Amino acid sequence: MRSQSARLIKTREELLHRMTDRIRQSIELPQILRATVDEMRHFLGTDRVKVYRFDEDGSGEVIAEAIREQRLPSLLGHRFPADDIPEHAREMFL
Repeated sequence: MRSQSARLIKTREELLHRMTDRIRQSIELPQILRATVDEMRHFLGTDRVKVYRFDEDGSGEVIAEAIREQRLPSLLGHRFPADDIPEHAREMFL
């Protein structure tokens, strides 16, 4: 159990180090977000990680995305109306 915990801590530290290095190399927000979603998708082992920006009216846009092996259609740049995310769920992100 301890070795699993130590391994998880080491993996998280490595992720943070890689993300920090990539962010330092980037000067533009889109590059920083791209590096972040790439590293998070790899760390989590998921098919997709995205950053969603909410507008004041509750609508929003996918502003960064990483997709494993392009298995899924991209949502980058897609805008979604406020009612696509229920209010109680939206409150968790704001």
